[in-house]
Formats: sequence, structure tokens, C-alpha cells
Amino acid sequence: LGLVRDVGEPQVANPTYREYIPRQLTHGVRQTIVRRVASFVDSAGELDVAKLMADFQAYFRLHSEAWGMKVDYKEASAQLLLHAYLGKVMIGGGRIECEYAMGRGRTDLLLLWPQDGRWDGRRVSKHVIECKVLRHGRGLEGTIRQGVRQTAGHIERCAADSGHLLIFDQRPGKTWAERIFRREGRSAMTTVTVWGM
Repeated sequence: LGLVRDVGEPQVANPTYREYIPRQLTHGVRQTIVRRVASFVDSAGELDVAKLMADFQAYFRLHSEAWGMKVDYKEASAQLLLHAYLGKVMIGGGRIECEYAMGRGRTDLLLLWPQDGRWDGRRVSKHVIECKVLRHGRGLEGTIRQGVRQTAGHIERCAADSGHLLIFDQRPGKTWAERIFRREGRSAMTTVTVWGM
């Protein structure tokens, strides 16, 4: 048919079809990913961020050590894995803003989700995700207190619907039972969900 040519490797011959043909060939995979995203969307069309974060905890536990071995800058590996995992939110129609500037500080991620599938600004929910890496010489409780204050400030400044603080515990000798937890952190302004990893 002349759609594909062989120049050492197969290539789509017509520039018009270069995007269309691969999209059609991967349709099944894309639909599976969208269905997977749909498991994090409730009946009202809202993103269930708590369910998404709980699933990420399980994913992180299974894959973090293998991923960390491939990255030269070990402290960044947890955040890179989170970014890769949250790609499903973008595929499902959401948006992720990284290093979102908010006044004095910055938050690591701002998840934006259009409840009705449109980006008209009326029904877009916002969810702050702040990441902290716990290393040698730092205590868990102090890191949580400081992180909750910082996350609460971000929530207030950008009028977010929720805030999530992820603590990546990279201290040697800690078991997964010690590292994995979920709890509520309170500040004067709001409540922040704290996720241990």
C-alpha cells in the first residue's frame, strides 16, 4: 500500500500518517491506561488523590530499589519515580505542574483535574504534593512538622482542594513496615495527608 517503507528500519512513508498510524497501533494500550486512570476517578468525575497516593505507596515499595540503582543522584530517584507514575493522570486528562511557584516557597507538584473534562476553570480541582527526603541526621517527626507547615502554606496560597506530603525515608536500616504509613498532619490552616515511603 506504500504506507510503510524500509530504510534499514520501518518508517511511515507519508508525513500525514506519521502520527496517525502509531496512535492507531497503540490504541489498545492507551485504552488500558485510561481505564487504569479511571479507577482513580469517582462517580462525580473527581480525582481520588488519596487512592492514587495509596497505590503509589505500593508501587514505590515494589520498584524504588531497582529504580534507584539506575540513577546517579539517588535523592532524586524517588521524585523521578513519582513523576513517572503520575504520568497516568496526564493521560487521563489531568495536568501536572512541577516546581509550581507560590510566593515565598515552591511546591514540588500541583495536580490539576477538570471534573467535567473541560479546562474552563470553573470545576478544576487542585491538589498540592510536597516531597521530602529523610536522610541521615534528620528526625521523622521534625520533618513531618516542617513539611506540614510548608504544604499547608502552599494549599492556602493556591486555594488547593487537598495537600499531600510524601516522606521518602532513605535512612539506612529502616524496614518497609517502619517506612510505610499514612496519617493526618494538622496546621492552623488545614489538614495535610502525610504518606510515608
